[in-house]
Formats: sequence, structure tokens, C-alpha cells
Amino acid sequence: MKKLASFLAMFLLVVALLLTGCGVDKKAASGLTKDSVNKVSSNTSLGSVNKNNSSDSSKSQVEQPIKADLPKTIDSAQNQENAPKIISAPTTTIEATPSAQTPTIQVPIPIQPEKTDTPAVTIAINCQTAVAKGLDKQENFKDVVPANGVILPPTKVEFKEGETVFDVLKIVVRENNIQMQYEGSSGTAYIKAINNLYELDGGPLSGWMYCVNKVYANYGCNQTKLKNGDTIEWNYTCNMGKDLGQK
Repeated sequence: MKKLASFLAMFLLVVALLLTGCGVDKKAASGLTKDSVNKVSSNTSLGSVNKNNSSDSSKSQVEQPIKADLPKTIDSAQNQENAPKIISAPTTTIEATPSAQTPTIQVPIPIQPEKTDTPAVTIAINCQTAVAKGLDKQENFKDVVPANGVILPPTKVEFKEGETVFDVLKIVVRENNIQMQYEGSSGTAYIKAINNLYELDGGPLSGWMYCVNKVYANYGCNQTKLKNGDTIEWNYTCNMGKDLGQK
């Protein structure tokens, strides 16, 4: 038993010594390994720096973007080829076609006479009886009695409501520069001369008479009120109206 115990003690001592020695060697080995690793890594870093500063590294910098961009270009081209193409739908313009024209029937519209708000009459001045008596041949009536006996042809004149034959006569002689002389008050007006042809120039029964719509009145011209469309005539008589068809 004593031998066995001493043997175990020696064995344990040897093992302990071995274990202790392995630890020192391991620490030394680990230290050497760490230094060698640092040296190797430093050498590698310097080598890589030197390599980047060399002409080969500049060449790689030029080629690297091309190598880097080339796959992207190819990929993008392939992607464009493989990507579904968007085809815009064709547009169609539809123009409205004119419908069949419906035949139109043109109905003639009768021409209506112009209507004026202002009433008007027609007036004329004649002295054919003086021509018939030969006054137009006499020297003193040369510029007074026209050869055709027409001092004023039928002329349309507008008038205001309530105006009379006398009012219209004054308008036309003023507008046509025809001489006219009358006498009387506001109640009556007697026409003595028109175009310088006076009463009694054609004889003792001569003078001026008027008619409205072919009807001779037996009262003053300023008392005869007018209506729209009336026709007024002033005629010279040499025989108290009998030469004008009056009895």
C-alpha cells in the first residue's frame, strides 16, 4: 500500500509539473503567435498599400468601374428586354359625319311696305290753268309759271299729329325754296301767292285753291287737319274753280 501511494503521489507530481510546463509553453507560444500575426498583418497592410500605389493599382481603378458598370449595363439591357413592353393603345378619332340634309322648302316671303312710326302725306303744287291761259308765254311770268305747269311735283312730307294743310305747305316751300305769301290770323289763313304767282294775275276770278284727297274744302287751310297718307294738291284757278272741275 505504501508503494502504491508513493507511486500515485509521484504520478500526480509529474502530471502537475507537465501541466505547469505546458501552460508556460502555451503562453509563450501564444505570445509568439500573436507577434507573428501582428507582423504578418502589418506586412500585409504595407504590401497592400504599396500595391495600391503602384501602376497596377491605377489600372485596376480604371478597369474596375468598367467591370462594375458592365454587369449593370447588361443587366439593365436584359431587364429592358425582359421587362414587359407597354404599348399605348391606338387612338381613333371619330369624326361626326353630317347627317343627310333634310330638303328645305323655301317659301317666298311677301315684301311688306315699310312702316314708319311718323305719319306722312303727299303734297303737290300746280298751275296748269295759268299755262292754259298763256301766262307762261308772257315776259313778266317767264320765271313764275313753268311751261308744264308743275311748281312742285308730288312730294312726301312727314307731319306731327294735329298739324294742318297750312303747316305742311309752309314746310315744303321752305325746304324747296319756293316763295309763298299769305294773310290772315291764327283762325284763318288765306294764300295770296305761291312762286310769285298771285291772285288776280290770271284774271278777276283767279287765285289759289287746295284739295285733300281730291275734295276741295270751303274753309281755311289752317283748319283742315291731316291724317296719315292724305294727298294734298294746291292748284291755281283762273275762273273761281270751275276750270278745276268745281261747280
